[in-house]
Amino acid sequence: MSEIALVELHDARLVKLLLTPTEGLTIVLSNVSIYKAAGVPDTFDIWSCEGKLEVRKWSRMLFEREVPTDGWISDMRVTVDPGTSTPELVSLLKGIVARDVSIVFNNGATIAIENAYAQLTLGTQEFLESWQGPL
Repeated sequence: MSEIALVELHDARLVKLLLTPTEGLTIVLSNVSIYKAAGVPDTFDIWSCEGKLEVRKWSRMLFEREVPTDGWISDMRVTVDPGTSTPELVSLLKGIVARDVSIVFNNGATIAIENAYAQLTLGTQEFLESWQGPL
């Protein structure tokens, strides 16, 4: 199986959001896009898959506006080191300690999290199309 070059949560559909004192924050998503190298320079196979983002042990979490019950992610940013923001999110697949995690939903609702462990687990994958060009 090809290595994942890019994880894109833009337009990923919100299936479920669960926040508990013992388990932390879990966001279940569908339509997570992943790009895998196709063996030819600047050519990638795009797959759609399920995803589960788990966030634990944060120092601060702030919800701005009500998260939509049937919405999607319009933007997500993760900062590991000061001044370094990664929209690619590939590092979440291994689990990281993030300085900041920011999730913005289609209705403008935002979840801002500081100093947290975050991990993205991918589920069933479905091939969508091939893409040629830089990521």
